[in-house]
Amino acid sequence: MYPDKRCVWVEAWEGSRKLPLWRDHIEHLQKPVDWQLQGTSSWINLVNGRDACAPKGWARRVGH
Repeated sequence: MYPDKRCVWVEAWEGSRKLPLWRDHIEHLQKPVDWQLQGTSSWINLVNGRDACAPKGWARRVGH
């Protein structure tokens, strides 16, 4: 963070308010990448559901 610069998320939020088609979509968070899966098979991760799990310690706040 830089005190002389605005937060990029504030910029994104304010920008989304100006775009009617995207206004409600900024609240849909995509889970972070689970870097523990790097170098593993995406097909196997899809089949066993491992790619659908959020990384440990991440929780999405529902309704926010």
